Amino acid sequence: LSLRQTKSTNKLGLPPKRSHIRRFKREHLETGQEWYNSESLSWGKSSHTSEIDSIYGADRKWIASTEFIKNPLNTWNGPYSEQMRTCLDYFDIPISLVMSRAVESLNNCSQDSSPGEYKVWDDILAGLFEMYKREHFNEGSSEYFEALKNNPEKYLLKTDGRVIQWLKDLKEVQGKALFLLTGSDISFANFTASYALGENWKDLFDSVVCFAKKPGFFVENDRPFYRVDLEKLEEGEEVPAGERLRFNITYSQGCWSNLKHLLKEKSGSCEPKTLYIGDNLVQDVLCPTRFANMDTVAISEEMFNEEVPVKKEVKSVFKEVTSSCIWGSYYKFNESDTLWYDIIKKYSKICVPTVDYLVDLKKLDDAQFYPLPPKTK
Repeated sequence: LSLRQTKSTNKLGLPPKRSHIRRFKREHLETGQEWYNSESLSWGKSSHTSEIDSIYGADRKWIASTEFIKNPLNTWNGPYSEQMRTCLDYFDIPISLVMSRAVESLNNCSQDSSPGEYKVWDDILAGLFEMYKREHFNEGSSEYFEALKNNPEKYLLKTDGRVIQWLKDLKEVQGKALFLLTGSDISFANFTASYALGENWKDLFDSVVCFAKKPGFFVENDRPFYRVDLEKLEEGEEVPAGERLRFNITYSQGCWSNLKHLLKEKSGSCEPKTLYIGDNLVQDVLCPTRFANMDTVAISEEMFNEEVPVKKEVKSVFKEVTSSCIWGSYYKFNESDTLWYDIIKKYSKICVPTVDYLVDLKKLDDAQFYPLPPKTK
């Protein structure tokens, strides 16, 4: 992680869930809708305007972040991926703290107070692969997975019963097909879903696809599906090319174009309309809309930091890890929209704090944010 950027650091010493663009230098940066580096942290310490300008110039622009703004997939692979990494979920955000500590350690060991370039990313990336390697869940060889399995109540929330009933009701509606698409491997997905939704969670959906490798799932049209062995909770044999997918079967990997053919069967339409719900602004909102012609619902827990009516105890659970005493609002910076707010407005039909709010939503009016739009400047 020799990269650069951060959205913020909260009282726990961790950055919020999303919005990390980092560069192979020594700063964490935030990008606003004006597409320039508006603020900076130098590994946990605020940078002065002169320091930012000395690295980025007076216009505070950087070609890698400009490419990311044009199309986030431009930095997913290829040369820009070696300069920049976006941390878009809870799996990735600890990277910022690890990187900061690594750079701080190198600074303390160096005669030069600011070495400038830090060659530590390869080691950190190798550590991430080792920690999150999907085989390790069943093998019990990952401290991360073991901590989750031993204390799920510390990391997972139970789904409201109203949401579960809502899913059951939707599944019974004629012409509708419900599918669950996750980037998690079946072993991890089964554990978390069983805790959150109940042991029979797969019965809530017509089709389940694990280890989908988003955003490529929505972009590439020739990736094969694999059957899932539900007894061993592991990926099985590849589905032969040309073989029709079936409902009530759990698959792994694959691509949207083939899953769409399956969903057409229940919808009774040659071109069914698809609504996709997710909390990753790149993988679940931008890419399904831009590359797969879907409508999307953005789940943004950062709305709890705004003036959203909600039970106090629920709000506190999310605010502890999504609020910032340094950067301020997730949606606004100096009265301008942030990049993330712009993605929500441009690519989603509606944005809610959690799925629970969709249960109460009877019809969609002109307001894109429910129950209230962000108020913070």
